Amino acid sequence: MPRRQRDRRRGADSEKQGSHESRRLGAGSILPLLAPFATTVWDYINRGMPLNREGTLTPDEVYGLTAYLLFINGVIPEDQVLDQQNLAAVKMPLGDNYAPLPDWKPRTPRLKGYPY
Repeated sequence: MPRRQRDRRRGADSEKQGSHESRRLGAGSILPLLAPFATTVWDYINRGMPLNREGTLTPDEVYGLTAYLLFINGVIPEDQVLDQQNLAAVKMPLGDNYAPLPDWKPRTPRLKGYPY
Protein backbone atom coordinates (compact mmCIF):
# COMPACT_ATOMS: atom_id res chain seq x y z
CA MET A 1 0.00 0.00 0.00
CA PRO A 2 1.45 3.42 -0.92
CA ARG A 3 2.52 5.57 2.01
CA ARG A 4 -0.04 8.32 1.38
CA GLN A 5 -2.93 5.86 1.45
CA ARG A 6 -1.54 4.25 4.59
CA ASP A 7 -1.32 7.68 6.30
CA ARG A 8 -4.89 8.53 5.32
CA ARG A 9 -6.04 5.19 6.62
CA ARG A 10 -4.29 5.77 9.96
CA GLY A 11 -6.03 9.13 10.25
CA ALA A 12 -9.40 7.51 9.63
CA ASP A 13 -8.64 4.82 12.21
CA SER A 14 -7.68 7.40 14.84
CA GLU A 15 -10.90 9.35 14.18
CA LYS A 16 -12.88 6.17 14.84
CA GLN A 17 -11.25 5.81 18.23
CA GLY A 18 -13.04 8.86 19.55
CA SER A 19 -11.74 10.72 22.56
CA HIS A 20 -8.20 10.77 23.90
CA GLU A 21 -9.12 8.39 26.71
CA SER A 22 -9.20 5.49 24.26
CA ARG A 23 -5.54 5.99 23.35
CA ARG A 24 -2.81 4.55 25.53
CA LEU A 25 0.93 4.26 25.25
CA GLY A 26 2.06 2.36 22.22
CA ALA A 27 1.44 3.05 18.55
CA GLY A 28 0.91 6.76 18.01
CA SER A 29 2.24 7.71 21.42
CA ILE A 30 4.14 10.98 21.60
CA LEU A 31 5.50 10.79 25.12
CA PRO A 32 9.23 11.46 24.99
CA LEU A 33 9.93 8.04 26.43
CA LEU A 34 8.12 5.11 27.94
CA ALA A 35 8.44 6.39 31.45
CA PRO A 36 7.45 4.50 34.57
CA PHE A 37 6.92 7.79 36.44
CA ALA A 38 5.55 11.20 35.44
CA THR A 39 8.55 12.76 37.18
CA THR A 40 10.78 11.13 34.55
CA VAL A 41 8.84 12.91 31.79
CA TRP A 42 9.17 16.21 33.70
CA ASP A 43 12.93 15.71 34.11
CA TYR A 44 13.39 14.81 30.44
CA ILE A 45 11.62 18.00 29.35
CA ASN A 46 13.40 20.12 31.95
CA ARG A 47 16.87 18.96 30.90
CA GLY A 48 16.43 18.51 27.16
CA MET A 49 14.03 21.13 25.82
CA PRO A 50 13.87 23.28 23.83
CA LEU A 51 16.38 22.06 21.29
CA ASN A 52 19.58 24.17 21.24
CA ARG A 53 18.45 26.06 24.37
CA GLU A 54 18.16 23.18 26.79
CA GLY A 55 17.32 24.06 30.37
CA THR A 56 15.87 27.49 29.59
CA LEU A 57 12.23 26.67 30.35
CA THR A 58 10.80 27.87 33.65
CA PRO A 59 9.46 25.20 36.03
CA ASP A 60 5.88 26.31 35.25
CA GLU A 61 6.50 25.86 31.52
CA VAL A 62 7.92 22.38 32.15
CA TYR A 63 4.87 21.43 34.27
CA GLY A 64 2.62 22.78 31.51
CA LEU A 65 4.35 20.76 28.77
CA THR A 66 4.36 17.66 30.94
CA ALA A 67 0.64 18.05 31.64
CA TYR A 68 -0.07 18.55 27.93
CA LEU A 69 1.86 15.42 26.92
CA LEU A 70 0.20 13.35 29.63
CA PHE A 71 -3.23 14.69 28.61
CA ILE A 72 -2.90 13.94 24.88
CA ASN A 73 -1.72 10.45 25.75
CA GLY A 74 -4.78 9.86 27.93
CA VAL A 75 -2.90 9.68 31.23
CA ILE A 76 -4.54 12.67 32.98
CA PRO A 77 -7.74 14.66 32.35
CA GLU A 78 -7.57 17.94 30.46
CA ASP A 79 -8.36 20.09 33.50
CA GLN A 80 -5.75 18.56 35.84
CA VAL A 81 -3.05 21.02 36.89
CA LEU A 82 0.36 19.52 37.62
CA ASP A 83 2.70 20.96 40.23
CA GLN A 84 5.44 19.81 42.56
CA GLN A 85 2.95 18.35 45.05
CA ASN A 86 0.90 16.15 42.70
CA LEU A 87 3.28 15.17 39.87
CA ALA A 88 4.64 12.11 41.67
CA ALA A 89 1.10 10.85 42.31
CA VAL A 90 0.27 10.52 38.59
CA LYS A 91 -0.23 6.84 37.74
CA MET A 92 1.52 6.06 34.47
CA PRO A 93 0.14 3.37 32.10
CA LEU A 94 3.40 1.46 32.22
CA GLY A 95 2.98 1.16 35.97
CA ASP A 96 4.89 -1.53 37.79
CA ASN A 97 5.78 -3.42 34.60
CA TYR A 98 8.97 -1.45 34.09
CA ALA A 99 12.21 -3.44 34.27
CA PRO A 100 11.59 -5.90 37.10
CA LEU A 101 14.59 -6.38 39.32
CA PRO A 102 16.39 -9.72 39.07
CA ASP A 103 16.66 -12.01 42.06
CA TRP A 104 19.93 -11.09 43.74
CA LYS A 105 21.44 -11.55 47.15
CA PRO A 106 24.73 -10.28 48.59
CA ARG A 107 27.75 -12.45 47.72
CA THR A 108 25.97 -13.86 44.67
CA PRO A 109 28.49 -14.57 41.88
CA ARG A 110 28.28 -12.49 38.73
CA LEU A 111 26.53 -13.78 35.66
CA LYS A 112 28.51 -16.24 33.60
CA GLY A 113 30.41 -14.37 30.90
CA TYR A 114 30.09 -10.98 32.64
CA PRO A 115 33.33 -9.14 31.80
CA TYR A 116 33.96 -7.38 35.13
